[in-house]
Amino acid sequence: ETFAPGSQWELKTGVALWRYDVGFERTFYLNAVGPRGFPTVIEVLEWGQRRLKVRTMGIDRATGTLVGQKWQMGWLEVGMLFNKATGEMLCHPNTQTGQLVTPQPKAKAGTGVRVMPKAKAGAASKDGKEGEGQSEGGPDKVEVKSSEY
Repeated sequence: ETFAPGSQWELKTGVALWRYDVGFERTFYLNAVGPRGFPTVIEVLEWGQRRLKVRTMGIDRATGTLVGQKWQMGWLEVGMLFNKATGEMLCHPNTQTGQLVTPQPKAKAGTGVRVMPKAKAGAASKDGKEGEGQSEGGPDKVEVKSSEY
């Protein structure tokens, strides 16, 4: 059979997913291409009286492989997968198997704020002379000469 349970298909057109095998309560609309530019892949789960039960496939970031998604499941009209004028199938079998992308390493937990180390008291200045630029009274006391103004 063409649409056997467990088979995966890449969509060439957008399709609607329905809540039940009969009726017209639409739950999702699947575009042919996802938001990141990858084709939308569906997996056939079972046959109904009028429609196919399918779910979308997504990339698992931990392993880099395609896995079934629980939140985008529904019933698909078989007639939506064919061009009525030419009889052409508007989907083709998924040939991408195995690891599709390299998994990204997990980021370390933290706040992301960098803390600069505190300067040591009495540290050498750029010239290498200690304590230059400070008055004898310490850093809180500043000498002002009236002749400079």
